[in-house]
Amino acid sequence: MTAIATEVLNHILDQIRADADETRPDGFTLAALSKASGVEWIKRTEESARKFIPRLVACSSKLINRVEQVLNSPRLSRMIARQIHERLEHATPQDIAAETATELKRLSESLNSYLAVESVLLANISGEMVGDIVADFLCEEFSRQFKRNNRSTYPDLYFADADYTMLSKRTKQDTHLPALRGGHPSGVPDGVEIKSKRTNKMGEKVSADCHYHYQGMHLALAFYYSVAEKKWIVDDVYLAYLAFPDYTKSGRNAEATTVKHSFKHRPFISVTKRKQPEETKQTSNELLPFQEPLDVES
Repeated sequence: MTAIATEVLNHILDQIRADADETRPDGFTLAALSKASGVEWIKRTEESARKFIPRLVACSSKLINRVEQVLNSPRLSRMIARQIHERLEHATPQDIAAETATELKRLSESLNSYLAVESVLLANISGEMVGDIVADFLCEEFSRQFKRNNRSTYPDLYFADADYTMLSKRTKQDTHLPALRGGHPSGVPDGVEIKSKRTNKMGEKVSADCHYHYQGMHLALAFYYSVAEKKWIVDDVYLAYLAFPDYTKSGRNAEATTVKHSFKHRPFISVTKRKQPEETKQTSNELLPFQEPLDVES
């Protein structure tokens, strides 16, 4: 195990053990959850951390590359289309048959017409969309050892070999306790929740609003658009085991608004230990790509 993996694992195990403290007065401890359900959640959550963290650290750079590749695919496609167009503009009959050149030019122009609406895509890139990219990558990277959960069910991922048959079906009275929902585990602390945040600049900390103060490992990925470089950049990948004290509860602003439980960046640790250069920081008043069309030609 690498030094970074050891540091991250120890950080998470310390957080899990702190949540196992039976003397904590709030009553929402991992120890209390284990006692109430008769399931050894402390042991199971520690085992999940030991399985997950070394491989996460090992593939973190690959994960960052995958997310950036997907987000920047329209830009890269436009670059390819431009190169095709430029080569055809200077092609002679000896270089390429005239009818082939005409067809390729038509295709490149068609590609450009589709990419002209790229700003619509960029305007709608959200943390949820990137979260799906991360979940798919982890399932692939872990050789299908992970399973994706139902939409809107906590956690996003759980280990395929974990046994949840002892859990009862979820009821309306106990919607947040560990249970089975549609045959999948819900509210269990031994999986992985994914949170992605679209920020405005490098170095902006991760945070999120949740429907409940669920315990468990949370993988957070921060990404932003660099106006200077005209591309999407993943700032970093972070991990934390969140417990009840890590959340802040906010009240309802209106009758139809649900109560939110928010967490901040403080409990998280970087799984890459990347150093962010100060000189490339982007100020918050710079335009995002959907506020002004991108000029990828320049």
